[in-house]
Amino acid sequence: MAGISIGDSIGEGFRLIRRRPALVLVWGAAQVVWSVAATEIMRPTYTGLQHSMAALQPGAAVQPEQAMAGLGPLLGFEGQMMLLGLASGLVALIFSCAVYRAVLRPQASAFAYLRLGSAEFLLGAFWVGALVVLFLGLIVAMIPIVVVAAIASVAHAPLLTGLLVVVGYVGAIVVLVWVILRLSFVGPMMVEDGKFHLTDAWRLTRGQAGALFLVGLCMFVILLAVAAVHFAISIATGTMQLQTLIQNLQPGHAAQIPPLFTPAALIGHLISIPFSGCSLAIVAAPWAKAYQGLAQPDVAATFA
Repeated sequence: MAGISIGDSIGEGFRLIRRRPALVLVWGAAQVVWSVAATEIMRPTYTGLQHSMAALQPGAAVQPEQAMAGLGPLLGFEGQMMLLGLASGLVALIFSCAVYRAVLRPQASAFAYLRLGSAEFLLGAFWVGALVVLFLGLIVAMIPIVVVAAIASVAHAPLLTGLLVVVGYVGAIVVLVWVILRLSFVGPMMVEDGKFHLTDAWRLTRGQAGALFLVGLCMFVILLAVAAVHFAISIATGTMQLQTLIQNLQPGHAAQIPPLFTPAALIGHLISIPFSGCSLAIVAAPWAKAYQGLAQPDVAATFA
């Protein structure tokens, strides 16, 4: 079986940007459009929530029925945020699958590789189930730590209590990262043949967690650099709307969603397009390339 080339995997996103710059711009534009649309969808609810919360400020004379009425916008806001989060997760899956498809199936280039098919739905269902299982698993794993920490606290051993809590949190994070790395090929494998792959992905990544961690770490550092450049350019061009941000930081000032269609904001959206597209390629392409480096041309032959 072939191995993972860390350099080759990390460089795949940059090669994709060089080969298909127009495609990357299309991805970036689509992401910016979704971001603007999602913000505008939430604007009325967010504004109503701000007005309701302002009426509940300390010192304001509020009747009990007014306080109860003020909870309505809050509950509505949380519900809409949950739905918007699910929709955003689905959109992220569609874009990630598009990048996987561009690397693994370059001939299927229709609609900029964007699809809403079996691979996207299977991957979405998988990650929802995986998050639930991981959450429950971490809770169960933390129970012994919490019990021992409680006993240490009762025994007036604060140092031991703090140490156990830190060890528990660090251990949970390490396990979570390890599991995510072991499942990192599920998406590329589903996109390649449209079938559900769980145990296959788990077996294929056996012994590869270290290499995959280095790939992810390098991607994280690169994305930080890209974000820093994006922020610097935005500041230099005056598109961050600093006055609104500064006002939002002042005590007693209700935070507001900045206008999205002012000239400065439009310039900011245009600047965000290449950065969004490039970031997507940089973060998604390495996993498809790493999978391609491990798998044989025939997926079934890989596990023969």
